[in-house]
Amino acid sequence: MIRRELAKDPKMKEENWDRFLPKFKRKNVQRKKPRKVTDKADKPLFPPQQTPRKVDLELESGEYFLTAEQKRQKARLEKDLAQEGAVAKRKGEREAAFVAPSERRDRAAVKR
Repeated sequence: MIRRELAKDPKMKEENWDRFLPKFKRKNVQRKKPRKVTDKADKPLFPPQQTPRKVDLELESGEYFLTAEQKRQKARLEKDLAQEGAVAKRKGEREAAFVAPSERRDRAAVKR
């Protein structure tokens, strides 16, 4: 419509019309991603079974009925057992450095 009005005017016919035309800012609009088509056969019929709560697990194992002192003793016993295993492992690693090499290796080193 603006161009038609400017074209009618003889003075404006030869001029640049950019100053009269609207200037729109470009917007970076994200496009919607197309949906993936999936087979309904791939989906399970029922949702996965709910995981048990901490209280439920304690009731099953009987820990729920232990006193605070008994719980502390049990935790300490488990910690001591884990510590003993780690100490034995470290001791074995330290002693491995002091194991004498086999004689076959010694003979091969002497021949060179």
